Amino acid sequence: MYEYEALTPLQPPRPSSKPGRGFLMPLMVVLALIVGIAVGTNWPESDNTFGGLPASARIEVFDESQVKTIFEVAGPAVALIETTTVSGGALRFSQRGQGSAFLIDQEGHFLTNFHVIDGATRVTVILDDGQRLRGTVKGSDRANDLAIVQVDARQVDHLTPLVLGNSDLVKPGQLAIALGSPFGLQGSVTVGVVSGTGRTLPSVTQRPILNMIQTDAAIFPGNSGGPLLNSMGEVIGINTAVASRGNESLGFAVPSNTAKAVLDRLLTGTIVSRPWLGVSLLTLTDDTAAEFNLPRASGVYITDVVADSPALAAGLLRGRGDDGSLTNDGDIIVAVDDQPVREVNDLISHFNTKQPGDEVTLRIFRDGRELNITITLGAWPDSLS
Repeated sequence: MYEYEALTPLQPPRPSSKPGRGFLMPLMVVLALIVGIAVGTNWPESDNTFGGLPASARIEVFDESQVKTIFEVAGPAVALIETTTVSGGALRFSQRGQGSAFLIDQEGHFLTNFHVIDGATRVTVILDDGQRLRGTVKGSDRANDLAIVQVDARQVDHLTPLVLGNSDLVKPGQLAIALGSPFGLQGSVTVGVVSGTGRTLPSVTQRPILNMIQTDAAIFPGNSGGPLLNSMGEVIGINTAVASRGNESLGFAVPSNTAKAVLDRLLTGTIVSRPWLGVSLLTLTDDTAAEFNLPRASGVYITDVVADSPALAAGLLRGRGDDGSLTNDGDIIVAVDDQPVREVNDLISHFNTKQPGDEVTLRIFRDGRELNITITLGAWPDSLS
């Protein structure tokens, strides 16, 4: 079993939210990254000679001088983030956390993960020369696990910001270089390849993050928020999560283009809010349609409708009985704004172009016929408990 978890150490686990709200990934319990998710998967044993060795023992083949140069150029722009969170009433408790971040402009803006600074009452940005700077959280996008921390620009005017590359061009097999502060060890670098693209993992809000980059470059707790670089030293992703099984692990990074899409809003101090429909969904296949005796095998099936949600207000029907078992009475979404919906991610991708308060038209299949329903999207709740 692979277990996905956030990479920030010293952050205690939070109570998991109850399932049944928002989008439901097929055959997966979707929980916030901060408490992790577990996905049951059968993994064949490797026939490779190195299959039984931990990743750290494998022989990596790369251009040593190239990686060394990239690290020397990019490394100074990568910072260690230390956070302090004070909670409680009369009895106040102080908790500490760590992560990574990197400079993206000459205005003192550092890009990091939202879960690195989530709930922090104090943020300290530590440069590679040991200089400690007071940081302010300026903007955040919880749904994509991104945040901007700003420091006094005059204190980082000697640093060269990193360039956000085009993550749409990333292909498996390309060089991947991860920089950050694993376990608080600042100025660390690991090397691997992009081992996959188009992955989907849940954010701290339980809303799926699309198109994540998978890498075998070793990343650990404390790497969260650090850059994943290509062979030209461009940022292709923000290191966010790790999946591990024994000594084996895979890393996942939010793609740079996802960050670029919201960067202007983050830099203006916006707390980015994502639209919410309020349903749990299942991508239909021939097998699932046959198992639950559904009338068609394409589209996404509404298994649950959340109370006080836009979906409930619009009259969407769920396919789950009072005893919790799936029925064939739910609506099937086949299109949104005339764009076909073949899987859950199609709907999420379209909603990523919308804002709370926007209207969308869903084409649904109900009682043997298709009909259009117009819905005003809400704002994604802070808590889905």
